[in-house]
Amino acid sequence: MVFLLSGVSGSGKSTFYKNNHTDKGIYINPDSIRKDVCGNINDQSQNPKVWKIAYDSLRTACEEGVDEIWFDATTLSCSSVKAVLEIASLHKQNVVLYMMQDSLNKNLCIERIKKDIDNSADRANVPIDVVNSQFSRFMIMYENMDENLARWREEFSNIKIFVVYK
Repeated sequence: MVFLLSGVSGSGKSTFYKNNHTDKGIYINPDSIRKDVCGNINDQSQNPKVWKIAYDSLRTACEEGVDEIWFDATTLSCSSVKAVLEIASLHKQNVVLYMMQDSLNKNLCIERIKKDIDNSADRANVPIDVVNSQFSRFMIMYENMDENLARWREEFSNIKIFVVYK
């Protein structure tokens, strides 16, 4: 099963994972990969390489039949969700898409990021304009979720796709 976490930076995706995963799975997080590749979680210069590693890790975990595959990657557009669904579908892995409801309150997300940075948390220091852009993209997907879900279920009919609002 693939657990896909979708939400604006600061919406609680990583916290949700920490509170809900078991030891049976793998956690794929492009921020962690970025830190490994670039040495800095905020360095966006190697994003194509970071995303290749993330998707390759997802593909490998699906191929190996890992019980729980957590993909924590903002995932704010239909195309990014579709990329995960394509990989999962190839390996007949069902998908649960968690839509983080705190994403609906961008000011809360901005406050959380600021608080984490002030407390020296190991997290990306996402600028306000980027959070605003993420919010706009999240709202497009969120407001059209019924249509998106119907289209995804038709296109990827060999797997089950669930949407959970958290």
